[in-house]
Amino acid sequence: MVNELIINFIVAICIGAVMGLEREIAHQKQKINDFGGVRTFILIAIFGFALGYFSIKVLNSLAIFIIGFSCFMLLIVSAYIIIGMKTGRIGAASEITATIVFILCSIIAISIENKFRLAAIIITMIVASILALKDKLHKFAKHIKMSEVYAAIKMGIISAIILPFLPNKNYTLLDIPLINSLISSPKTIEFLSQIDAFNPFKIWLMVVFISGLSFLGYILVKSIGINKGIGVTSFLGGLVSSTAVTASLSEKSKEKKIIKPFAFGIVLASSIMFIRVIIEIAVVNKNLLPACERELI
Repeated sequence: MVNELIINFIVAICIGAVMGLEREIAHQKQKINDFGGVRTFILIAIFGFALGYFSIKVLNSLAIFIIGFSCFMLLIVSAYIIIGMKTGRIGAASEITATIVFILCSIIAISIENKFRLAAIIITMIVASILALKDKLHKFAKHIKMSEVYAAIKMGIISAIILPFLPNKNYTLLDIPLINSLISSPKTIEFLSQIDAFNPFKIWLMVVFISGLSFLGYILVKSIGINKGIGVTSFLGGLVSSTAVTASLSEKSKEKKIIKPFAFGIVLASSIMFIRVIIEIAVVNKNLLPACERELI
């Protein structure tokens, strides 16, 4: 028990140190005096851990924890207002990060059997990565078009809204009212009743999966850029649409009057189609992979 408490305390300090170090480096690069650095975030981590442990584990009082957390939030809001009035800054990344550190360290202190320790570490790495990639994320967002935002919304709709509501049930052709009314033969009815024709959930899951691969390829193209060479562009573009890459490179070959590099790009983009198919087969039914291997050989 004591060893686990010490480990949790060390993890909490590491969380504060990682977050604080990222904030410290960012402030030094921007040459600004902002809320929190390495020492401040470590102290916040210790405070959150101590408050969570003594209020919940020792005193068994949720009220004390709420009061302590409220005081901490009051401090954070006051710091945001004062710094904003002095510097004119409107961003709240440091204050939000400090709140996350406090919550994570409190959860680690009060978690039963350390169930949330790994989750807290993962969240810390994600938050630190988002903070460190600030400039790249802003640059990425600057080049986003509204049509691409709509495409992302559509992707979210088909995957997060439509998919969960579809029945995960196998249906036969007899479940289609029109076909059921046209068939009168008992043998035919018995035969068709044994064949699972479709499953709405699995069919739509394939739509989400294939669309997701294309969407991922498109994001990679936008992130890396289209001017990184014909090879890279063709490879990533092939994940989205080899046909579109072929049409685009064909047009560019006419403009540049160069054939070989663009021909290589078209062949590469078309070859990615086989990789996409293998990935899809591996996810849907990996037992078919040996058959694919024999066909390729």
